[in-house]
Amino acid sequence: MNQNGKINLRYHKCNKGKGNFGDELSPIIVNAISGREIINSGCSDNASIIAIGSYIQMAHDGDIIWGSGIRNIDQICNYKNLSVRAVRGPLTRKYLETKSIIVPKIYGDPALLVPKLFDVNQDTRTHNKISFIPHYTSLDKYTDVLERNKYDIELISPLDDPFSIISKIIGSNFVISSSLHGIILADAYGIPNYWLYDNQL
Repeated sequence: MNQNGKINLRYHKCNKGKGNFGDELSPIIVNAISGREIINSGCSDNASIIAIGSYIQMAHDGDIIWGSGIRNIDQICNYKNLSVRAVRGPLTRKYLETKSIIVPKIYGDPALLVPKLFDVNQDTRTHNKISFIPHYTSLDKYTDVLERNKYDIELISPLDDPFSIISKIIGSNFVISSSLHGIILADAYGIPNYWLYDNQL
């Protein structure tokens, strides 16, 4: 928390639409839990929280890690001292421990808390459909494919409003996603799902 009572939060903000919904959930969830205004601290040197997203590579010394994860085990880091409260999973914990950072055995992405924090109604237009959520970097490619072949699959843009996306996930019979948080939110609501690994990401 900064001197104005606001919370410095590092999270990715892309330049399309409303931003990638997994990243956009980070300030929404931290605000819901803390009741404090959230400031995106970006690359500033101010001590910050890093919550949702594969964003630990952007950490600075003194940052608090709460549920974030690593992108890959070869990523470069510029920090030596982090206050880790929870990480996304064991691989992130193992990686940070190779950097001599103390990490508790507390795992889980904060997006799993969405059903407990918010009352989101299902989108009945999506009910009993197979839904597909591409990674935002592949959205244009899949939009063209689905429109051209007229598959009976609901394309959910990861750049839409986060609660609209969650509503469509809840209304789905099955979710296919190359967006990590499409899978995490489907798991959170008990919706059967399948991770599509897109090696073009």
